[in-house]
Amino acid sequence: MSCVEKDKWLVAAHKELHRHLVNGTWRVMSRTKSKKKPLTLRWVFKVKHDGTYKARLVARGFRQVKDLDFYEVYAVVAKPMSFKVFAAVAAAKGWYLHHVDIVTAFLYAELKEPIEIELPEIQREEYPDHIGLLMKTIYGLKQSPREWYSLLHDVLVSMGFDRTQSDHSIFVKRQHGGSPLYVMVYVDDLLVLSPSEDAIQQFKSAISKHFDTSDKGKLQRYLAINVHYANGIIHLSQADYVEKILVRFGLENCKPVVTPMDEKQALIPFEGTATKGQIHEYQTKIGTLIWLMVSTRPDISFAVIKLAKHAKNPSDVHFQALKRVFRYLTGTKLLTISFHPSMQDAAVCGYCDADWAGPHSEKGLSTSGFLFKMAGGAISWTSKKQPCVALSTTESEYIAESLAVQEAIWLTQLLTELGIEGFLRKPIPIYADNNGAIALASNPEFHAATKHIAIRFHRLREEVAAGNVKFVKMPTAD
Repeated sequence: MSCVEKDKWLVAAHKELHRHLVNGTWRVMSRTKSKKKPLTLRWVFKVKHDGTYKARLVARGFRQVKDLDFYEVYAVVAKPMSFKVFAAVAAAKGWYLHHVDIVTAFLYAELKEPIEIELPEIQREEYPDHIGLLMKTIYGLKQSPREWYSLLHDVLVSMGFDRTQSDHSIFVKRQHGGSPLYVMVYVDDLLVLSPSEDAIQQFKSAISKHFDTSDKGKLQRYLAINVHYANGIIHLSQADYVEKILVRFGLENCKPVVTPMDEKQALIPFEGTATKGQIHEYQTKIGTLIWLMVSTRPDISFAVIKLAKHAKNPSDVHFQALKRVFRYLTGTKLLTISFHPSMQDAAVCGYCDADWAGPHSEKGLSTSGFLFKMAGGAISWTSKKQPCVALSTTESEYIAESLAVQEAIWLTQLLTELGIEGFLRKPIPIYADNNGAIALASNPEFHAATKHIAIRFHRLREEVAAGNVKFVKMPTAD
């Protein structure tokens, strides 16, 4: 290592290696006892958003062999919608929302498969003819996230928590005569929600007996989302993330535009062949926008989804349309999702619409879109190509209503399991602008214009009849 900041990186690396040695992540063994080629390790260095230098020792897990070095790899992470539900509840009810970080989380889980590794440079000098046999999971291994989640799940259950079925990343603890606790898990980040700050502190003390934790206090930042508090309102912002990606792609000085997409410009598949460099650049840019889209920016959903369809072979036209999204972000980077401290309009409500065979449709397929709000802020949204050709605006709107009802069902299940009063009032109102589609959802009519609609889209009629959702007319101009 010969960079200017060498000393800072070395301190971070020694700190990381010390954790492994104290934790007993691997056991030194003679190379002659090895029966297969050991996995190699590498260092990953990163300067975090707060300016701290972090070094991580990771395994080259891409060299693992399935059914030999690993079996199951699935790991549960929190849904973006669940995080916004937590923020909405905290704002509307004035509850506390804290952040706890598990330090080197993967190093706690026991490793079931025998995996051998090459020792880090410092240990190789002390043990020249030796390798390491992993005893604990390590970052980079394919099974590490799953094993860590299993361990954390068992610990939380032992502490009296129950896992919700609608989102396996959320754990609930209800105490007789005490304040409820809600914990959301995203790998090594725990968000703790409760009406009692004392209950949160008790949880922090209890979890620290199992793992080395870092108490971040009141939630300020989560997965590149900044959380601001003002007069009881909770604002979710990614302004610094937008700044970062604009600088990364050299677009920090681009001219702003008022819309993310040109409605008159049709995006058609490229008949030529893009270079590998162009494909990589396009996919990298789309990836940064997708994370922004699912986190806090529903306003770019339609444009990003349309552009993402051309990621395998983008043309100059697609690059131009992609740049327009960044230009739009330049002028709107300060937009936030805001949740308000009032239970008056805190209950879930939804909006849905469809773009029937619009200028950006492919093969006549329309696009469905919905957005759900809670406590005045958006918690869930999507823009999705419909699976079949709709023969009329009514049919395309009906299919969009069906998609919105699916999300309403999931939100109902989640809020029911959380058991927090005031946010679920049945029937959930979903606002739409097509009278024909609303009538079709409310009345089981059958005639020549609708008999061909696939049965699966009629599920929404059951939910309307059961009083779980209702469709309300909203003028298109609103």
